[in-house]
Amino acid sequence: MRIKIKQKNMTETRRLEDGRTIYIHKDHPAPVTRREFLSRGFISFSAYAMMPSVLGMIATQRAYGAACPSEAASQMIPHITFDMSGGAAIHNFVVPRALGLDNGGGDFLTSYSQLGLLTPTATGAIDVRFGSPIPVANGAQPGVGFLTGLLNPLGANGGGAIDALAISNTKIGSVWHPSNADSSNNPHHAIQLVTAAGLKGKFVATGTGTQNSDSGANSTVPMTNPSLKPLRITSLSDFVNALAFGQALDLLPKGAKDALAKATLNLSAQQAARVNSMALSEQFSFLVGCGMQKNQEFTNGATGVDPRADTDAQAIYGIAAGSGVTTSQVVEATIVYNAIMGNSGPATMQVGGGDYHNGNYTDGQNYDTGIGRRVGRALTLAARKGKPVFIEVITDGSLQGNATGWTGDTNTGGRVMIYFDPAKVPTFARDPQLGYYVAGQAASSTTFLGNQLSPNPTYAAFYNWLAINGKAGTFRQFVSTTQFPDPPGGLDKMRIFA
Repeated sequence: MRIKIKQKNMTETRRLEDGRTIYIHKDHPAPVTRREFLSRGFISFSAYAMMPSVLGMIATQRAYGAACPSEAASQMIPHITFDMSGGAAIHNFVVPRALGLDNGGGDFLTSYSQLGLLTPTATGAIDVRFGSPIPVANGAQPGVGFLTGLLNPLGANGGGAIDALAISNTKIGSVWHPSNADSSNNPHHAIQLVTAAGLKGKFVATGTGTQNSDSGANSTVPMTNPSLKPLRITSLSDFVNALAFGQALDLLPKGAKDALAKATLNLSAQQAARVNSMALSEQFSFLVGCGMQKNQEFTNGATGVDPRADTDAQAIYGIAAGSGVTTSQVVEATIVYNAIMGNSGPATMQVGGGDYHNGNYTDGQNYDTGIGRRVGRALTLAARKGKPVFIEVITDGSLQGNATGWTGDTNTGGRVMIYFDPAKVPTFARDPQLGYYVAGQAASSTTFLGNQLSPNPTYAAFYNWLAINGKAGTFRQFVSTTQFPDPPGGLDKMRIFA
């Protein structure tokens, strides 16, 4: 690459072959903020995949996860969330039941007429191999599609059967609670809590998501920390470029990249020295240094992050080495593959189109089948890679219907928690349902899970993920008793998975 350099006053101008111009203002202080780094050509410098926002830390006065990402950090069980925006009929993924022990599930309701379901005791109405009652699309339940997709998810258009191990070693639980319909204000996404608890990737320390939001998807998070915001992925290139030095520096020889990374590391120390009187100075120094140390590791380039080069991902997602980086299957594969392989922290995808109350059941059935396929593909990939995974399916509100189709929204929400372990069949510590439905065919608002805008369902799911990692005892490090008082009987009463 030829670079023409001219200098005028205190500004050095560098013109690249592609016509772009870089300005280096010698009378400006060294870049510190995200905006300054972006404006000076470091837009994809991997510090922004690895390093929390210092301004965000100052705002919150707390630095979560203040440790250099490493392979050891990825040993926690991968966490993936599919966020169905629009309020899909999640009650047709797992049949909600009436009140039982410990605010959990008991008997089935006497009627599910508003939920597009038969009485679950009818022959062939439910499948219980995953530990929870899952509705079966048997013709008499026209609104049901999740199980169909889950069992036949493979390939670009689905249809290929899920791996047997992904069936035998998967258990499913559910949480039922109020939720505002068609809203992005429900604090029901656990991604930042999971990142704070230590799930950091080898290459991308934070989570990944499809939206530029605090959660990376539609639902919001209970506690916002800008340093834990997921990296947005709309293309395979977004992930790959996060590990590069940026277009302005990519063509430099490796020796020059090494020198640049080392110089940036030294610069960060000088910056830290200037702010050593601030409360977060030590954290600032450590985190900036951490990000730049990882930059030096990336001067050789990161490998093993492209699912198109993986034979398992190719077969499962129906992709090939030449598939477009922005196609929906490649984007999904990029997010799920890198989460399962420990290359990133927790992952999430917003799946639009859940607001399908248009008077028929067909559209909703197709959508739910698609969600089932996404879950089934993730489970099969985990099975083939020998990796455990914890998957959540969440939504904002849900739907009600009649004999012919879905007719409107309802402020009842829920989440489905799916746990796969290649080494053993997961077991339950209690009934696999938290919360319950009342006779009016809606979730109760009188349980410890709270009302529509309560974050308590998220805390319950987070506790379950911590528990399967053997870290239930760390829950109060992240969620105080003020934020979430102990439920009746203590925290373990909401533990679904043993």
